[in-house]
Amino acid sequence: MRYIIALLLLGNIAYFGWNVFAPPASPPVAEPLPLRNEGLQLVSEFRAAELARLREQVEQLCLEVGGFADIFAASEFAYAVTGEHFEAAVYVEPGADAAMVRISRHVEDPENVPQWPDFASQGANLTAAENSCSSGDR
Repeated sequence: MRYIIALLLLGNIAYFGWNVFAPPASPPVAEPLPLRNEGLQLVSEFRAAELARLREQVEQLCLEVGGFADIFAASEFAYAVTGEHFEAAVYVEPGADAAMVRISRHVEDPENVPQWPDFASQGANLTAAENSCSSGDR
């Protein structure tokens, strides 16, 4: 019985020494996860990025007004609507007998978008269509 107690005591001392003096096992290194976004961002930077995104969405719309009798009437209308927020271009499609005016708007603040100009007072036969202002068109 004495030998069993001595053997258990020596085993405990050996285990204690191995726990204290053995080098710690390093845990497995996990791969870092990719960020879901760009990391931390100031509120002011977020606001500026959001405004730029909204501005881009709003600036991509143009208004095409058609049905002018000739290019001179279309030019007068284009001159009348061109201003601080709007830019107008007159064009005639090949084979068409009527001129059209494409109006694009410049937006500084997407939360305060300027309204399209009133073209109904220019003539009863004018039509308008809002569409994309891609640079490849006309």
